[in-house]
Amino acid sequence: MNDVFSQQVGHIMWGISAASDIGSYSYVYGKFEKDQYKKITSWTRAAAMAGRTGGYIFAQLLILTHIGNYMTLNQMNLYILCIALVFCFLLPRVSWKQVVNNIAIEQSKKQAQKSHSPLPTSFSEYVLYRLKKLKSDFIKVYSNPFILKWSLWWAMAICMSYQVSLYAQTLLGQVQVGDDNPLNGFADAIYTFVATVFILLTNRFPINWDKWGETVLVVTSLLDAVFLALFSQTNSVYLMYFCYIFYRSCYQVMVTIAQWNIA
Repeated sequence: MNDVFSQQVGHIMWGISAASDIGSYSYVYGKFEKDQYKKITSWTRAAAMAGRTGGYIFAQLLILTHIGNYMTLNQMNLYILCIALVFCFLLPRVSWKQVVNNIAIEQSKKQAQKSHSPLPTSFSEYVLYRLKKLKSDFIKVYSNPFILKWSLWWAMAICMSYQVSLYAQTLLGQVQVGDDNPLNGFADAIYTFVATVFILLTNRFPINWDKWGETVLVVTSLLDAVFLALFSQTNSVYLMYFCYIFYRSCYQVMVTIAQWNIA
């Protein structure tokens, strides 16, 4: 297997893994009522960031101590993913009846709405119910300027983040020519740790995102642009680390905020 093909296969697998993120959050949201989405989103994303922090630190120490190499990390990654897949099958199922029950609870809270469509009583009715709701929900959701704003920002931000994460490693590699012990793993560990802390903090403050959402998005995006420009022009690896940590931390926090606003 040649190197290019290996990279292509790796990126395909990574793409599948990234896409499954939607399924994991759908599973989580299916287990809880809507008024708990903000807390659940914050804690699950914070947990993911904390896990990444530990992984980055472990990987960096493994390389620095020469206990293993990058092939070792790839092999460990494969084994851990296989174990995670087994755990996925062991998770409790989310019954369609539970989803219907959550819908019923949500409808009962909307006292102003006079009538509701009848809820399904069988799985086949549930499937038809969800299919019929797709069009109406699509129109309802994306005719809402608030949700549309956060959705567009999220879509653009995630594409930019993927590009930056790949571009950053290449650019760091050019500056680190001759450095046998780069500290890129520690930089990733720091940004995930910072993101974890701020994700948990934002969950504790009742912020009116209808009022402050656009301001936060504009200010954050401008700061990101400034730090990315600085990141691309400097030859100081430590300044590059700082810019990278700032950008990636802001991205993770803002995506969490966008996710719970959309959910």
